[in-house]
Amino acid sequence: MKAVFALALAATVLSMSSCRKDYTCTCTTLESTERHTFSNLKRVDAEDACQAKDLVVRLQGGQCTLN
Repeated sequence: MKAVFALALAATVLSMSSCRKDYTCTCTTLESTERHTFSNLKRVDAEDACQAKDLVVRLQGGQCTLN
């Protein structure tokens, strides 16, 4: 029983820990390509930041993608 509890606890801790790393948001328009680096973020936060940039770049006829 202790082993099952320890395994469940370990799985819970691992699933709740966040993987933070650096991400690059590449924004391309007809005229240029810009890369924005987001450091030490969770993927979901980097996606949100890149999407915010994408909204502005789309007005210029371009788009941004997260790498």
